[in-house]
Amino acid sequence: SSTTTPEISNNKNELLSLAFPFAYILDKSDYKTEVINEICKINNLDVIEINNVKGARTDIYVEDWLKAFYNADYIITDSFHGVCFALIFEKEFLFIPNKFRGITRFETLIENFDIGDRMLNSINELPEKLKLKMNYEKTNKLINFHRQHSKNYLLRIIEETKIKPQTEYDTQMFKIL
Repeated sequence: SSTTTPEISNNKNELLSLAFPFAYILDKSDYKTEVINEICKINNLDVIEINNVKGARTDIYVEDWLKAFYNADYIITDSFHGVCFALIFEKEFLFIPNKFRGITRFETLIENFDIGDRMLNSINELPEKLKLKMNYEKTNKLINFHRQHSKNYLLRIIEETKIKPQTEYDTQMFKIL
């Protein structure tokens, strides 16, 4: 893989330094718990889960949260951002559509990055879905295409509106673009 090691926390939660399946669930449900438990059973592994349910772990720093994505062997999520980090860190993953958080964002990812096969609609699909392997060569080409398209759009808007840097920060940002 072409991912480089980011500067991510080197302290705090040593448990998150190990390889493991990782579940990042925003809206817990019996179905999502069943999916996570089934993945653990199939792989004979315990999962590390971070969610926003009352009583969940609160000792997780942002650096540790990112480290969990980076070090995970596999990611299960119902989060748009969870899918984004799985793609950024080139991880195998499945996502459960989250209607409470905006299904259209997932649809955009599916359309732009051809990841519809990563969406889990039924626990019956799980054994076959777990066998799938991401083609990150293709995915990274799509990411780079969309990144360049976005950059071109921003540069065009800046030029059309004659926006000029106002601060040193602005000047540095324009140099990056």
